[in-house]
Amino acid sequence: MIQKNEVLLKSNNEWLYFSDPHHLISTDSIESVRAALQEVERLINTNNWHAAGFISYEAAPAFDSALNVKKRRQFPVAMVWTVSRAASDYDIGEL
Repeated sequence: MIQKNEVLLKSNNEWLYFSDPHHLISTDSIESVRAALQEVERLINTNNWHAAGFISYEAAPAFDSALNVKKRRQFPVAMVWTVSRAASDYDIGEL
């Protein structure tokens, strides 16, 4: 079963499992989304690591201030990424 700070991601026809992240990078501030993504990119490039995560719809203004989004209190996180050394193959039957 997938636990906290683990990511299961389908790439092509394979499931990739990310666990034991070296870094967990998240923000709930539109103003810090770009800096957080730059940190993810720096960690990937410097260490040859992998990242898995998401950027929410509500983070759109971080990339273009002309984009207006409806703010929702139920989902305050703009982005979350885990940065790990590598992904391992995952047998979906293990769920």
